[in-house]
Amino acid sequence: MKLRTSYFDGTVLKKQITRFAPVWGLYSAVLLMLFMVAVELDSQGVRTASNLAETISGFAVGNCIYAFAVAQLLWGDLYNSRMCNALHALPLRREGWFLTGISAGLLFSLVPNGVFALAMGALCGELWPVALLWLGAVTLQYLCFFGLATLSAFLVGNRFAAGLLYVILNFFAMIAYFLLDELYMPNLPSIILRNEHFVLFTPVVQMTENYDIVQVSWDYDLGAYRNAVYTLGEGWGYTGICAGLGVIALGLALLCYRKRQLECAGDLVAVKPLEPVVLGIYTLCVTALCYGFLTLFWGYVETIYTVIGLFIGFFTGRMLLERQVRVFRKKNLLAFLLVAVLFYGSIGAAAWDLLGIVSWVPKAEKVASVSVSTGGSYYYQENGITLENQEDIEAVIAIQREGMKHDPWDGVDYTVRLQLTYEMENGMRRSREYAIPTGSEAGKTLKAYLSSPEAVLKELQYLGDFVRAEFYDPGIEITDAADLAALREAILADCAAGKMAQDWNFYRDAEEMHYMSLQFKTPEGIHYYKELRFWDGCTNIVDWVAQQGIEFTKY
Repeated sequence: MKLRTSYFDGTVLKKQITRFAPVWGLYSAVLLMLFMVAVELDSQGVRTASNLAETISGFAVGNCIYAFAVAQLLWGDLYNSRMCNALHALPLRREGWFLTGISAGLLFSLVPNGVFALAMGALCGELWPVALLWLGAVTLQYLCFFGLATLSAFLVGNRFAAGLLYVILNFFAMIAYFLLDELYMPNLPSIILRNEHFVLFTPVVQMTENYDIVQVSWDYDLGAYRNAVYTLGEGWGYTGICAGLGVIALGLALLCYRKRQLECAGDLVAVKPLEPVVLGIYTLCVTALCYGFLTLFWGYVETIYTVIGLFIGFFTGRMLLERQVRVFRKKNLLAFLLVAVLFYGSIGAAAWDLLGIVSWVPKAEKVASVSVSTGGSYYYQENGITLENQEDIEAVIAIQREGMKHDPWDGVDYTVRLQLTYEMENGMRRSREYAIPTGSEAGKTLKAYLSSPEAVLKELQYLGDFVRAEFYDPGIEITDAADLAALREAILADCAAGKMAQDWNFYRDAEEMHYMSLQFKTPEGIHYYKELRFWDGCTNIVDWVAQQGIEFTKY
């Protein structure tokens, strides 16, 4: 009679739960402290629900740490040769060990979080679904990090290596961003490297900083909370994708476990074909660490610091892989030279623009639209405009060609930092940044585009008349409808004259610069505000100000 194949063992599950009960207790104690902080008793539980929703982003860090601790406890027996051999001599399939361990790992999160969610839901009143949404969000977070932690545990042979690999899996995107930004971008002066793209591949950072899961809003009137509602944010899609990646990581971990040799306990890498990949990634991470540390204390001598980082990273990696310090052999030295050639060759390819990245100029007929703004990629300037007309696109390409003659990092006065984002017909997007001299023909053309009502007022120009204007310097407010209508006409006239571009670099020679705040009101009663700069060269606005008798402080 054929015996039934078992993929789960209740006795093992019970033993894992009782064996690692202290970690449950510690995590539950943290939840208890959170409970005491989050609870704000009121008749409807609105404040409690709001506080609970705000804790979701912070739980990403907690889940990242807790999931790794749980994985290390559950799979730590794999790193001790005697214990590993003893356990695998028992009549239980590897799939049974694995799925039982996964079940225990999920219970480590679901049980304490579930009890906490029930307690919080009872105090949230009509907003009790917020507690269930909280439970769902933190469970998806935990699943992501638990999958990565489990994969890290099965790819290596000791605890140190598991922790090292887990950190690399979670933060390698940010490490890559640091290396690209410090070593490659100075050789690619027109390219914009946006860190938000790298943050997307770093779940713990994305979930903490750019995360919108649940929002609770209400009206507070006469000491009572009214119209309290909760809304779902856009972060659920990202969280679901991360949880899916965690499940895939668990599947990969199972495949590794099936092929795992028990003799690899204590090794750095348990899957031998991955040794070159792990060594390469480890070397880059150590290089980034050394470069950042050395530049922090001794300034910028890039080549020397990267050589030191590559040397330390490569040979300490070999020591960890071979479990010995005698690694300075001819074979390893040749491999290090190959790594150095590839590393510095890629930097040289960027410096000499061998791939034509810096010299790239689009063909106008292949561009669907182009977004134009100034201020630089590290500054927020709400003064951009999107152009779709073919003639305008050709004019912007001409401005780009002028910008390719100037280094945007040279700090020359009387230039503006231009940002271009091309939307191509094939759906691709390319961004570039240039320094444009304000006195050149390209600078004058750019100023005219950025002075248009579409760039200065944006969509607010279609909302109708102003309802209030405030001038900060003298502290004067204008509310008369006729005066505001005249101000609107003066602003539009200066826009038409090409004098209202909001980047102050266009007006460094101006004697005076002032600010005004404009208030718009839609037919639905919604108010919008817009702050504008204007200079002494904005003759139409200056004449209107003189007619109002407004006097500004002279500096």
